[in-house]
Amino acid sequence: MKKVIALFVLALAGTSWAGAKVTLPSFFSDNMVLQQNCDAAIWGWTDSGKKVTITTTWSKEKVSVKPDADGKWSARIRTAGAGGPYSITVSDGEKTTIGASGCGPTAMSMVLATWADPAVTPKTECAWALAHG
Repeated sequence: MKKVIALFVLALAGTSWAGAKVTLPSFFSDNMVLQQNCDAAIWGWTDSGKKVTITTTWSKEKVSVKPDADGKWSARIRTAGAGGPYSITVSDGEKTTIGASGCGPTAMSMVLATWADPAVTPKTECAWALAHG
C-alpha cells in the first residue's frame, strides 16, 4: 500500500504543472535581489512544445529557449548594474512576472550575513551597505 501511495504522490507532483503557464522555483519571487553584472541562471517548467521567452526591464535583449521533452528549461540572463527596482518577465504565451527585483553588490553579502547572524535582515544589511559604501 505504501508503494501505491508513493507512486500516486510522485505522479501528482510530476503533473502538477502540466498544461499550466510557465512555472518557476519559489525563490524566483518578487523583491528578490540578483548579483549585479553577471550571467544569472533562471529555469523552470512548461509544456514541452512551447517556447519560453525571458525579458527584463533593464535590457532590450530577449532570451528564448525551448524546453526539453519533460518541459524543463533553463537560460542565462545578463543582470544590470546596481539599482532597481527591476522586473523579469517569463512567458510561454502566458506571462509570469517577478517584480521589484534589484541588482547590487550586497546580494551575496546578505545571504552570507544571514548565515552568520540570523538577526541580520535585508533591511539592516542594506542600511549598512549604504552607510559604508
